Amino acid sequence: MLNGIISGVNELGGGFGETLIRRNLGLVYEILDEVVVAGVPVSTDVEFLREVIYNEPDAEWKSSIERKPLKQRTESIITHEQKLISRSEVFVDLLETVTGTFNPSGEALRSEIEGSLIMKSFLKGDPELQVQLSGNFSILNEEGHKTSYETVILDQLNFHERVDTTDFSNHRTLKIEPKDGEITLMKYRIEDNTRLPFRIFTCFDDFPEDDRATEVVVRIRADFPGHVTAQACSLSFSLPKYTLSASNTITPDTAADEKASFDFDSKTINWTIPKFVGCTEKTLHTKVLLEHAIDRSNEFEEMGQVDVRFQIANWTSSGIGIAKLKVFDRTCTHNAPKKWVRHLTASENYSQRF
Repeated sequence: MLNGIISGVNELGGGFGETLIRRNLGLVYEILDEVVVAGVPVSTDVEFLREVIYNEPDAEWKSSIERKPLKQRTESIITHEQKLISRSEVFVDLLETVTGTFNPSGEALRSEIEGSLIMKSFLKGDPELQVQLSGNFSILNEEGHKTSYETVILDQLNFHERVDTTDFSNHRTLKIEPKDGEITLMKYRIEDNTRLPFRIFTCFDDFPEDDRATEVVVRIRADFPGHVTAQACSLSFSLPKYTLSASNTITPDTAADEKASFDFDSKTINWTIPKFVGCTEKTLHTKVLLEHAIDRSNEFEEMGQVDVRFQIANWTSSGIGIAKLKVFDRTCTHNAPKKWVRHLTASENYSQRF
C-alpha cells in the first residue's frame, strides 16, 4: 500500500520528495483520504485516484504532469464513502503480550504469555465464521491429547459466550455467527514453559587505573527466526544518581538509525533499535564516570533494571497461529468477503535485573 501511495503522489503530483510534499499538502492529504476510508484500505489505483482527486499540484510542477480531464461524480462523496465502508470484510488478530524477567546471566526467572484472538466483523448477510488454530499446544489437564517436551501448555483458556467450541478439542476450530463490531473470541495464558523472543545478558568491566569508572555491558539476543524482524525495539536502564557522564558504543554498528543516548537529568540510558532481525545479537558498552569511587560490594544495587520494549509482527511467542479462516454465506447472496489475518507479539513487562 505504501508503494501505491508513493506512485499516486508521483503520478498526480509530478514527483515525490520533501519539497513537493510540503508545497502540495492539500493534494497529498486528499490522496491519503481517498486511499484509506474510516481506517480501511480502499485502493491505490492511479486511474481511480484521477477520478476522485480535485486538488491541483503546485504551479511549479503543473507543466510536467499530464492530467486527464476529471470525470464528474454522479454521486455525493458521502454516498461514495458509504459504499466503500459497506464492503464485506472481517479482521482477525492473534495478539500476544510477553512478560519476562531475567538474571544477569540471561536465565529466565519468570515468564508469561497472555494471548487474545480478536475479531472485528463487517460481514454482510448471515454468515458463519470458522477459525482454525495451529501450533503444538495443549490445555492444562486436557484429556485425549498427547504432550511432549515441546508442547505448549495453556494454563488458562476462556472463550466468548457466543463461540461454538464443539470442534475445538479435536480440530482446534472455533465457530461463530459474527455481528458487526469487535469481540474477543478467545483468551489464554501460558506460564513458565514459554519461548521468549529475547535474551538479555549484563556484566560490569572495571578500569583498574580509575576507581570512579566502570563499563556496563548489555547484550541482547534475538531468539526468533531469521526471517522475522522485531520493530520499535528499545532498551533503557538507570545509572547511579552520582553519575557524572556516560558514553555509549554499539556493536555491531550496522544501522544508521540505531542509537544510544544518556539523559543526564534522569541518569538514564536509552537505546533504540528500529529493526532487530531474528537470530542476531547486539551489545551496548556504556562507560560510566562517577563522582566518587565505586563500592564494589553493592555495585549491582546501584544500577536499575534493564527494561525492554518491542513488537514483532507475523510471529507469536507461543507458536500458536491462525491456520485457516473461513466464511460461509448460508444465503449465497453476497460476494466473497475480504479476510484479513494478523499475528503480533509485544512486550508487557520485559526486564533484566543487574
